[in-house]
Amino acid sequence: MKAISLLILLAACSSHEPKYDPIRTVMETKQDEYRSCFLESESYKGRDTNEKGVVMVAFTIDKDGKVTDEKIAETAFKDPSFHACLLEQIRGLKFTPPKDGGYIEVLQPINFYPTYK
Repeated sequence: MKAISLLILLAACSSHEPKYDPIRTVMETKQDEYRSCFLESESYKGRDTNEKGVVMVAFTIDKDGKVTDEKIAETAFKDPSFHACLLEQIRGLKFTPPKDGGYIEVLQPINFYPTYK
């Protein structure tokens, strides 16, 4: 049976706090939801597909640790419903507030690739 797995890699973070380590940990809490977005999107639902690629999400972590200004910066996929679902998941993330009341700009690749189980 084919299953879709994904890998999350941390890219560049912030001009204000470049070593904000908890970003990856928080992003990884939604791996199952990102996978569901992919599997439930109209373009891929029920298909036996070898589709793979990277979605670059960009967002800001505000002074309260909330996500703002989330968007798809770059994508290998052309499905707007998939993009909307991913952004909904990103919007729901909650981070530790940045030190000194600043903000953090994040550019995060999410890599999707098929694996077999």
